Amino acid sequence: MAHFHSLGRDDRDALGEVGPVALRHHAYSLFQVGRFAEAQRIVDLAISAAGRPWSRNYTLVYGLGLSAFEGRVPAARATASLIDPDKWPHDHAHSYMNALGRIGQATLLLDDFDFDGALAQFDDCEAFLHTAEFWPLINWVFAHARLGLGAVGTETHRLHEAVFAAQPPPGIGDSVATAALLNILAISWFAAGNRKQALDVLKQRQTHNGQLAPAEALSRMTTGNPDAVLRDLPALEARTGHTVRSTLATLTVAAAAAVQTERAEVAATLLRRIAALHECHGPRLQLMYLSSDDLAALRAFASDLGEPAAVAHFAGRVSPGIARWQLVEPATAALSRREQIVLEAMLRFDSRADLAEALHVSEHTVKSQLRSIYKKLGVNNRDAAIERAITLGLFGDRRRELR
Repeated sequence: MAHFHSLGRDDRDALGEVGPVALRHHAYSLFQVGRFAEAQRIVDLAISAAGRPWSRNYTLVYGLGLSAFEGRVPAARATASLIDPDKWPHDHAHSYMNALGRIGQATLLLDDFDFDGALAQFDDCEAFLHTAEFWPLINWVFAHARLGLGAVGTETHRLHEAVFAAQPPPGIGDSVATAALLNILAISWFAAGNRKQALDVLKQRQTHNGQLAPAEALSRMTTGNPDAVLRDLPALEARTGHTVRSTLATLTVAAAAAVQTERAEVAATLLRRIAALHECHGPRLQLMYLSSDDLAALRAFASDLGEPAAVAHFAGRVSPGIARWQLVEPATAALSRREQIVLEAMLRFDSRADLAEALHVSEHTVKSQLRSIYKKLGVNNRDAAIERAITLGLFGDRRRELR
């Protein structure tokens, strides 16, 4: 940057559109190591240096995507309004060049709890979904949308396997985006009732572990220990790599813990902080991390508190990710050895008759075993049983057969 600032007007003009390209990629690198304010300043510089309309679009989307992800919603919306949809050349609106624009628009839709709309932002974008360095941010959007739509399970497994593969997707590493992805991955496992997998995710070392603070707080809530959330809140807030969004999410879980434990003064202080941050920056997606019961309790407390900003924050449309946090370990759904064999055979055989033939038992025996399996898994059909077993990790490596 020192070299760029040392260039005279003629030298900068000679760079043409190469200058904005270098600046916006440098800004993204700074963002990934938690230098958010510096990244935004460089994006602004890149926007001012972009001389052609299409180059300006390419650069504005960096401002949109990074602001939205960070949780600075008004700034993201203002930047989005500057993008000229008629200036994208050769359908680049659906290309890698607009990846951060798609991420930003989808994130704003997540804040409105429009999960289908968020997913639709990536329609006709197959060209970059699996190969761009933005993979962690794209899948951060997907994971939130699927949690909001109640589609945890198989997709959470697939995301987990991709992140922890021997050759992980592009962009996975020690970065803000990866830490944020691990956070929603852990939350999705908690929502699915698979605490073991969630805790395995949270064991991953990340420099920017402020992004993992919301899931860490929820890990205490899912064991019925809200006191631990309040005890650990100062340490969780002090972590490196927090954005507005991760800070708000951590405070929101802590406020739910304070209401649960009837610490009215602590809850009031936290709600005032949350309301102030929301008034300034606007994100609401973090409310989906609450159970329906906790959301209702916070709404009631905010109403009793009588502060308009706090009431307004919780009063709008919210789609909690789950009805209530499951405090039961997957082990409670443990199957007998024989039932496990039947369950694994269900991956290969659709009908009861085929199962009976493969297992060398009668259909009546299979029917009885299936009834027991369904009861233990809390389902009433084959497809639901397989989905639930995948969620609970009951197939082990055999889940790969579903691909």
